[in-house]
Amino acid sequence: MLALNLRTDLNAEIKSQERVVSMQPIRPYTLAGTIAWVVLAAAALTCPPAQAQTYDPNYPVCLQVYQGMIDFYYDCSYTSMAQCAASASGRAADCVVNPYYARPRAEPAPRRKRSRNY
Repeated sequence: MLALNLRTDLNAEIKSQERVVSMQPIRPYTLAGTIAWVVLAAAALTCPPAQAQTYDPNYPVCLQVYQGMIDFYYDCSYTSMAQCAASASGRAADCVVNPYYARPRAEPAPRRKRSRNY
């Protein structure tokens, strides 16, 4: 009877260890997944917002103003190259054509009704 009791206890101990061993490999993947989500959330929250549209489509000419070797910005508020050149005079700036200028649409000519000659 004592041997049967020992065998039952031993079997129960082995089964409990199998459960623990079978659950342990999941833990590192869960931890890695949690860390990945935390890093992703931190990166998303610390990213600066994207810049809005650089060119204003209402004006045909832009002034490109240089603030350093590679740092510059566009000021698209000029209606002619001469107006832009006057603003660029004496500054580290260039006048460029606005590639996104939305030309005013010309109204279509009124449709004429054709006369029918029978």
